[in-house]
Amino acid sequence: MQACRDAGAGDKGASMTTHANPTSTNPAKESLRKEQHEQRKAVEEHGADAELTKALEDTFPASDPVAAQAPTKPGATKQSH
Repeated sequence: MQACRDAGAGDKGASMTTHANPTSTNPAKESLRKEQHEQRKAVEEHGADAELTKALEDTFPASDPVAAQAPTKPGATKQSH
């Protein structure tokens, strides 16, 4: 009976260590790290205002507000009557 408890405890501990393993790769974390690396590289190569400059160049006509990203609002769309 003691052997069964020890085996069960060992299995539980083993599964916990595999989830807490810092060397395991998470696709979301890897994607975030890659994106952040690319952003830092762009800032080093083109300066901190490169994204704003690109947004200004892409804005047409000149009366439109500059936005590097399109804002979104949560909620349902309005229905027409």
